Amino acid sequence: MSRTRRPWRAASSRLTWTVKLHKEEKGSACPVVALLGKDRRGEIAIRNEDLDSLLSGSLYFTLYTRGKPLGAARAQILSVNDSE
Repeated sequence: MSRTRRPWRAASSRLTWTVKLHKEEKGSACPVVALLGKDRRGEIAIRNEDLDSLLSGSLYFTLYTRGKPLGAARAQILSVNDSE
């Protein structure tokens, strides 16, 4: 399976948290595309079948903490067209 690598960076190392990359799908639970864990920076291996979702703005990050195990924050990844 071929993958595309994308860099990422989180803001703080003092919190107990984890970050997951989700794919937005209408009418269903949004599946996890990548587990980013607790590292503050790194690269994400995105499968080729998720590349269209990345380019269309259908992927987002969710920050999970001990106090908010269902999600403390969500950050949508803008599509290529939105970033212009």
